[in-house]
Amino acid sequence: MNEFDEVRSVSARLKAAAYAGILSLLLIPPEIFLEESLRANPGTLWILASISLIYILNVALAVVFYRGFILIGRRLDHSSIVVGSMIIILLNFAWYGFQVYALRGPVSFYGVYGGVVLVVFGASRLLFGHGIYRARDTLGGLAMPIAILELVIGLFLMSVRFYLVGFVLSLVAVVLQIMLLLRLASAEGSWLQEGRSGARRSVPPANRGMN
Repeated sequence: MNEFDEVRSVSARLKAAAYAGILSLLLIPPEIFLEESLRANPGTLWILASISLIYILNVALAVVFYRGFILIGRRLDHSSIVVGSMIIILLNFAWYGFQVYALRGPVSFYGVYGGVVLVVFGASRLLFGHGIYRARDTLGGLAMPIAILELVIGLFLMSVRFYLVGFVLSLVAVVLQIMLLLRLASAEGSWLQEGRSGARRSVPPANRGMN
């Protein structure tokens, strides 16, 4: 693959990630509506089927969305972004898979499981935010507010008690992340070149021949 094709491929994947983020935000109102409808009408088959579908879509969209950041992290050689994104993807599987299971009826350990997921989720957001902060010079002006938001979100989620504040802030963070993905996708690969230059500068001269 030549450099032009590589840039086009990266841009297409980042745009796909951004569109996945937009769709995930659009699914929030129907998800809330269906959850409230289920509380008022427990056991209603069409509501159970619809909300299960939304949960599955949320997982799929999270995979596409955070794969965009995994791509960014790998291109810039920032493992915190890669690992943080991977953990967030796994937690989406764990959380929404459990939510589908819980639709069958009351689960005695729901609170304990939810608390553990929130703590790990918060830790992954801290890791992700740290990676974005480290890459701020390459990612541009949106990187700093995203990093700060991710760190604050992580702390609120880990507190468990104030997880709703973290959830609301995460919506703002997703909007900024979508903007960042679209900006990088339209940057014609300039950030890729900067990332490679930065990675080369970070390698001690004596070790460059080993890479």
